[in-house]
Formats: sequence, structure tokens, C-alpha cells
Amino acid sequence: MATIPIMDLQSAAAGAQSAFNTAHLLPHGFESADAAAAVAAAASLHSVQRLLGEDPTKMSRVNTKTVVTSIVRSERQIVTACANASVLTHTLVDHDVTSIDASQVPFSHLLARKIAITLTSRECMEFMTKYRCNAKLHYYAFGLLNRIQCIAYKVLKDEGSIRAAAPRNGNANAALVNKASFQMATNTLDKGIESLIEVFANAKELEHNSMYTSSVFSEESQAAYAASTLQKRKLPHDAHEPPQKSKRALRREQQEAIGIKPKNVGAIICRSKHPLTLPADKDWPQGETALCPAALRNGSKGCLRPGCTRNHTKMTSWSKTLIKFMIAFVDKTADITWNHAVATPDILGLKLNASAAKVPPG
Repeated sequence: MATIPIMDLQSAAAGAQSAFNTAHLLPHGFESADAAAAVAAAASLHSVQRLLGEDPTKMSRVNTKTVVTSIVRSERQIVTACANASVLTHTLVDHDVTSIDASQVPFSHLLARKIAITLTSRECMEFMTKYRCNAKLHYYAFGLLNRIQCIAYKVLKDEGSIRAAAPRNGNANAALVNKASFQMATNTLDKGIESLIEVFANAKELEHNSMYTSSVFSEESQAAYAASTLQKRKLPHDAHEPPQKSKRALRREQQEAIGIKPKNVGAIICRSKHPLTLPADKDWPQGETALCPAALRNGSKGCLRPGCTRNHTKMTSWSKTLIKFMIAFVDKTADITWNHAVATPDILGLKLNASAAKVPPG
């Protein structure tokens, strides 16, 4: 039996159970109903496999997880825990389960019986109808049950009391059992019941224990939950620092930047959609570097190769030899013409013919 009071019911329910405590007596809450159903389904499947003679090495594992509630939502859960404690005590010691005589019943039954009677009294029912939330009352009553049990069970760690209570014929050492823990537990029970009665009569304000403080109902927990929710909504980086983007986002931005890049203004207009094919490198004039087709073609995306070694200079920087070579190439190549916005007549060495500028009549 556990002799340390539970301070946080949620941690006690989620952690490993090293000893039996009052939390085991609480009924399951609806938040653990799904987990309990999963445990039952696994156990049922294991039983079917065992009945069918399945090899144990191929059978599904038995789920031995302890499912308990971590939230006390009603006084009925505490009354049920008191009833479970009384039933458990009755399996060990035969006694009258309706009696509250301390000399006739075990202390565990006396404790559970008195708390259950107090929580089901008319005064308690009238008090709870006045308030929308009675979580503080629920956790106070459960904490009282748990703390008194922990005080009483300390006798199980007293070696002198264990030796004195050893069953033997004609044992006359029963009076040597240390009764200090039972007396302390009895005083705590009486004071706790008295405090509850004063609270029901509005003569005293109900105190909250550590379990209530760590529960979801307390003001501290609600403030912490609100703060954590607000923190999650905030940006994970400083407002003055740019956010760190993923590789996919950076790649998408690069592709979008390429897509919205202005079209290249080239010296040659291609009427077809076929790639612009320029002369081979050996056919270019001596001392001239072959022009880049992507930079030369008007309306293209421009040269996108970072390591391109072709000539990307503007037409205004071409030599006369290179201009003469390109004029001859354009004249003999179909589907391409000069872009006169770049290749102006002055650059090409052309002169305007006055007769060609006349507009025909009609």
C-alpha cells in the first residue's frame, strides 16, 4: 500500500504504479473509455487465439496497461471509490458493511463509510446546487480519503507492529501494535468531516489541495494553458529577424522568380518555336567568341546557365567584323529577322531609301 499522498492525480495515473493507492479505486472517466476498450479488445483476441490452440510465439501480446481516470468530475466518483474501498476491506475482514462503530469494523471501512455518507447528505446536495463547478469540493474529498489512508497504512512499515501482529497460537502481543498512525488518521478524518459540514453551512471557505491546483479546473492550470496556447500562436522567430524557410519553399521562390523574370530583349526575332541554331565555333571570325543563342533570341528567358562561356555582350559592343558576319547569317537563314529595336539601321550600316518611304496612293 502507498503511504505517500497523491499530489498530482494526472501524474499518478499516467506514471508507473509502484504501490496500490486510492487512485486505483476511482472508476474510469470518459477520457479513458477508448483506452479501456482497446485493452478489452486485445485481451479478447488473445483469449480467442489461446482457445484455438495458436502457437504462443505467434499470439498477440496481452495488454496489461492500467487504465485509470486522471480527472475527478463528480462526487459520484468519490462515493464509488469509497464503496470500492469498503468492498476490498470486506474481502479481507468479515464485518458489517453498514456499521460505523469503530470497535466493530476495520478503519478503512469506517473512513470510506463516513466520507460517502457526508457526500450524499442533504446538506452536501444543497451546497453543490448553488455552484456551477464543484471541482474544489471533489478534490478536497478525494484528497481527504487518500491522505487518511496513507496515514493509516504507515503501520504496515512499522517492524515492531508487524512482529506483534504475526499470527500465532495464543498471541498476546496484539496490544503492542503501534496505534499512533490510527489515532492520527482518526483525528484527521474527524477534522475533515467537520470542515466539510462547516463549508456546507457557509460558515467556512473550502480550502484547495495540491491535487486541485494541478488539475484542469484550477485557476493556475487555466492560466498556464492560456499562456501556452498564446505562445503557440506567436511566431517562432523574432519579429525583427526573417523566418527560416524550408528548402522546398526556397526552391519554389526561385522557380517563381524565374517565371516572373522579364523576357529577354534580343537582337534576333525567331518566327518559329524551334531553337536558334548558330554557326559552329570554327566558322566564326578569327578572334571572335560565338554568341549565346539564348541571349541573342528576342522574347526568350535569357541565358540561365551559370557557367556559359558564350558571348553575352550587347550588340552595341560588337565589332564590325562580327556585325558583318551576323548580317550574312541572318540574310541566308529563314524564319529569323533583326529586332530593329536593338539592331538599329545605324548599327547595321543601313541607309533609309527615300523612295521606299513613300506611301503608295490609295
